[in-house]
Order: sequence, then structure tokens, then C-alpha cells
Amino acid sequence: MKKNLRQVGDSIFNKKKMSQLTKRYPYQSFVVMSAALEFLGKCYERNPNFQESGHSKTTCENVINALPSLQEYKCYSDLYHTLRCGMLHAFTPNGIVLTRGDRNDVEMNVIGARKFCEDLRKAWEELKQIPECKKYLLGTEILEVTGTVSGSTLTQS
Repeated sequence: MKKNLRQVGDSIFNKKKMSQLTKRYPYQSFVVMSAALEFLGKCYERNPNFQESGHSKTTCENVINALPSLQEYKCYSDLYHTLRCGMLHAFTPNGIVLTRGDRNDVEMNVIGARKFCEDLRKAWEELKQIPECKKYLLGTEILEVTGTVSGSTLTQS
């Protein structure tokens, strides 16, 4: 069964799943949320080559600048390197403090897991309302779930 970007995103940003993750595993949730931030950026940019490498920093910065729910994160110094790269490559933030909390503190360089999670979920809903993005999300199949271990799990249409 093939899944389009909208279906994949709705699964990633599912409120119940994300809430459980941030509640049970707040530190690990930042790994998922860092990847989710880049997923949002890829969807926002509507690049036909979804897997193209070398653009992650620009992708993350563009989506943070574009979506109202992420505006607060523009105030953090280089969130791409401090959060996204730190968590995805080394499982350690780089110069940023992560908490399980409901609030961020830009001056203290603190991001709360529940706050970041909710802001990402809101950003996903905002992105789905942009007409060009809506069409792209529905029309781009990216994941094929097979009934066996063999076979490709990633398809590009």
C-alpha cells in the first residue's frame, strides 16, 4: 500500500502519539521532532526530489521563517546545528538545553519538549492549509508499505 506525504505527515504529527512520546521519553522525542522539523521543511519547499541531500540547513531555516507556529524558533541561534544536527547525528544537543516542559526560554537557550511538539503539530496543520502544499502533499507518494521484509519501503513518483 502506497502512502502520500499527507498520510505520512498525519502519522508523524498525530497528537496522541506525539503526546505519549514527549511524556514517556522527552529526551528521545527531540530526535523525532528534529527529523519532523526537516520533514516539514521538505514538504514546505515542495521539492520533487524529496531525498535530495545537502539542503537540510536551508530547508529547516525556510520552514521556521515561513510558518507562524515556528516563528519563536527564529530567535534561537542556529537551531539547525544546535538541535537538529546535534540530536540526529550525535544524540546530544549542541549548546541548547532541552526540557520536558511546556515553555521555551530563548534567553536561557531552553526548549521544552511539550511546547516544541505542540508547535510542530500546529505548523503541520498550517502547512496543510497552503494551497500549493496541499496539492503536493496529496500528490506525492513517498512510502510503500509491503507485507514482507523484502522489497522497497521508499518509492518516488
